[in-house]
Amino acid sequence: MGDFVHRDGLGVGKVMAVDGNPSVLFWANRESGRTEKMPAELLTSLPNNGSEVLLWESPEELASWATEKPLPLVALALSFDGGTGKAADIKEKLESRVIAEGGWDGWWRKRTNPISNLPAHFDVVKTGKGNEYKLLSSVVDVPHNWTPPPKVKPAALWKKWLNGETPEPPALTRPLRPPKSVSNDLAKWPANSIDKALQQVIRGSEEFLWSGSNSSQAAEAWLEALSRASIRWIECRWSDSDNHFNEQAAELIERLSGYISPSGLPLFLLEAISAQRIREEGLRQKQQEQERQRSDYESRLEQQRQEQERQTTDHAAELEVLRQFHAAELDRERREQERLRQQVRTLDAQMSSGREESRLEIRQDMLLAVGDVLQRAYQQGKTAEDRLGNVIATLPNALREGGATTLGIVGDSVAYDPKYHYSSEVIPTGAKVCLTAPGVKVGERVILKASVSTQTEVC
Repeated sequence: MGDFVHRDGLGVGKVMAVDGNPSVLFWANRESGRTEKMPAELLTSLPNNGSEVLLWESPEELASWATEKPLPLVALALSFDGGTGKAADIKEKLESRVIAEGGWDGWWRKRTNPISNLPAHFDVVKTGKGNEYKLLSSVVDVPHNWTPPPKVKPAALWKKWLNGETPEPPALTRPLRPPKSVSNDLAKWPANSIDKALQQVIRGSEEFLWSGSNSSQAAEAWLEALSRASIRWIECRWSDSDNHFNEQAAELIERLSGYISPSGLPLFLLEAISAQRIREEGLRQKQQEQERQRSDYESRLEQQRQEQERQTTDHAAELEVLRQFHAAELDRERREQERLRQQVRTLDAQMSSGREESRLEIRQDMLLAVGDVLQRAYQQGKTAEDRLGNVIATLPNALREGGATTLGIVGDSVAYDPKYHYSSEVIPTGAKVCLTAPGVKVGERVILKASVSTQTEVC
């Protein structure tokens, strides 16, 4: 009995009796003295020297909190009523007990702004009968006091956003719009960060257009900022951009111009963008024409290639036909030549046979004559000498039958001529020799040279 406890939703209480379930006197019933019985497991014991006990029994010991820890003091007062209360409830617990009487109003005015700026610890709900305050954390977690952050000039906040240091543009006005000073600064923005600044302005302009706002002032502010950022970007990126606008920026400038009647730099940019559009359209048409011409040229080349392939194929086919024709012609000529050669061989054989027969016919009389000489020599001669004499006497007649005559007369002395004479001796031309055997000649042609000798006694 006499212990202090805390019950969620009811706040701080004092145990008045323990008979089964404890009987607890909560702060809200302190005037009436009504207690409530509840299971002990629903209660949280508080230390005997805790701030809750001090505020209940010895509030003067918390007087230093009013200046040193004013916000935990407010949290402590709210915890007595289950964590929720109005300014009057907080006053009832603190005035004349912790805060000197008459000093409440001045003290409380200094606390309202800090409470509103600590959303992790306090929730402020506006009602028809004044604000209601709710404690969101434990008393020990509430900071002793709150100091407002130093005021930052809007231009500085916008510059941080343009440099990409914050995710969203400063929500200083509704709808959002960059200040005039920021637009002026964009005209001389550092070259090494103008890409980021331009992209941020493009993003902010798009978000304004997406918001559906029809504020001409905001449209004019974004148009001015976008125009100056675009010009600066061209100045810093001259060689890379070919003095052309960023395509996104150009489109947004045209859209933003629909909200107002642009003048000055935005009007100049609109005219420049229009001229650029005309140039780009001319270039696009020229590129299309060049592409069409290139396509036509490639098509003609392809047609020529196909025609050449077709001609090559046809030519190859013609060559194959000619080759086969020539091969057939060559085979026919070969067979014809073979036939002719066969005819020649046949004719040669026939001519050879004819020549043989002709020679036989030419020699027949002579041969008959020679045969007759031999027959008579054997029939009329009794001895070899008789037969030899008969042959020698009759052979000249046989030669004449064959068209030949004897060359020289045996026993004649003649001058040696190697054309007509033959001898086994070495005889100088013109030397006197004795003809020992006649030769044979046909006309002027010597068939058999006459035999001669230098021995005159044989003649």
